[in-house]
Amino acid sequence: MTGWTELPIPPWLDWSWALRTLWQEVRAPGELVDLAAERSAWVHEASEGPVEISVEVADGLLRVGSAASLDEAVAAVVFRFHLDLPEEGVTQALQLAGVPGLDQAGAWTRKPAAASGWAHCLTYLAGGDPDDPSIRRLFDELGGPSGDSPDLRSAPRPDDVLRAGAGALVDLGIKPSRAQNLVRLAQVFLDEPDRHDAAQLRSLDPHDAVGCIAELPHIGAKRAPYLAAGAWGHDDVSYKPTDIPILQDRVGLSWPDLLTAIERASPFRSVACDTLAVIAEEA
Repeated sequence: MTGWTELPIPPWLDWSWALRTLWQEVRAPGELVDLAAERSAWVHEASEGPVEISVEVADGLLRVGSAASLDEAVAAVVFRFHLDLPEEGVTQALQLAGVPGLDQAGAWTRKPAAASGWAHCLTYLAGGDPDDPSIRRLFDELGGPSGDSPDLRSAPRPDDVLRAGAGALVDLGIKPSRAQNLVRLAQVFLDEPDRHDAAQLRSLDPHDAVGCIAELPHIGAKRAPYLAAGAWGHDDVSYKPTDIPILQDRVGLSWPDLLTAIERASPFRSVACDTLAVIAEEA
């Protein structure tokens, strides 16, 4: 990295938790997440080409580094980690929800988004584990140039996947059914390249955003809200947090009552769901 700048850490952002969530849920192949050093690095597909980004904590600030445009890098970090969420507005929305554990200022949290909706979905449909050898081969063989950092790789573009075809994907170790899904996914992204852009999806009505993701191959209506809220970073989507029985026990509400409460947290329903998921995890 040749240039660095610093950003304040919002009081609601638990950076260690955000990195663990990134590692477990939205990390792409080749993305470096160092939990011990509290550092993340990835390739951002900017308007003028790939930008390598590094983010770490130093003296209570987020240090953002890039070998290219720092402005592009900062914008990507703010977008991915929701650094521009209005703390007061979110707190008020969660207080309206009336759920114990959501009604304290600074007590809420928000999952990071994927570095790329396309790269995330490509990995997801290929099996989901970025460390799986077949997925690594998929990115290494079909992906773009990695520049000076061979561990940071751009995802193969939709036209790369289509040109390779399902047979070549199977040769890389992808299961045949998944290979067919990847080809269909590539066709969707190639036909409408902006339709599943994260910024575009966040600007849509929640119902429309979920609908866009639900139409993707092998996603469907049940998975779409979770992916819209998490991987694509839409702040106002209701999804079903994990460990529902534990969560119900912690907050003393049935799932229908919880869902009603989450609806009252609009326009920050994703934040409510993320925070409830953390409450369940900490039980």
